[in-house]
Amino acid sequence: MGEYRGTDILEAMTDAVKYNKFLLSLVFAQARTSEQILDIGAGIGTFAKPLTEAGYRVHCVEPDKRHAARIANGGLPVSTTLEEIEDCSCDYILDCCDLPCEGPHAILGPLRKC
Repeated sequence: MGEYRGTDILEAMTDAVKYNKFLLSLVFAQARTSEQILDIGAGIGTFAKPLTEAGYRVHCVEPDKRHAARIANGGLPVSTTLEEIEDCSCDYILDCCDLPCEGPHAILGPLRKC
């Protein structure tokens, strides 16, 4: 996979306070802090970091090696492929659209590979 060229967009989205707060509220409404969340396409950790700070167990999957290194340097667990994730090891997946395509949304659902 080539380098992701939208880092500037990911960084700009960290300033979208109301949008990010809304997406996080969807997680808070559904998942308990005792559950494991897999953040797919974690970018620069915009959602993983506040979820971890709120007590959630979050594992990031970020294919861009520069972003994965940035996440790891922030102290969060990160993998660059789904193959690195143990089957059935997470309770929820989080896949947040960086830009609202059809309005803001977050998808939370059970992760079941088995």
